[in-house]
Amino acid sequence: MLSLNDEAYNMLMFETGEEFFEFKCAGFTQVLEIFRKSKSMWNWWNQQYLIIDEAIAANGRTMKLEEYRATHLGLEYYPDEAIVKKAITEYEQITQSLIKTTIKNEKERKSKPGRTGSQNQPEQSHKGIKEAETAA
Repeated sequence: MLSLNDEAYNMLMFETGEEFFEFKCAGFTQVLEIFRKSKSMWNWWNQQYLIIDEAIAANGRTMKLEEYRATHLGLEYYPDEAIVKKAITEYEQITQSLIKTTIKNEKERKSKPGRTGSQNQPEQSHKGIKEAETAA
């Protein structure tokens, strides 16, 4: 098939998956984002990729890189409804976790002792302070 080391093969699988998802989700950026972040979606892609590789190996064909990529990108199957629903659930969980962590970190930052309202404001640059003092 191809003479690639494991790292190059895995990178090719990832890049081809990205390209596949971009093509299949054309115009649907939120769906693309969900697919990219979903463990279930990547597991599905890896399974499909390996099935295609097995078929190529069974035929004993040697392919150039572009033909090999095109064979994978030509996959006409889509993930089934259960996988898509799981991907959406995973995305929602990731998003909720990120929001909770952000809120928690912000509360902790604001509750640190010795922080007053003026200390919570962004600091002016030294140049801006000197300019303000000179103008006064």
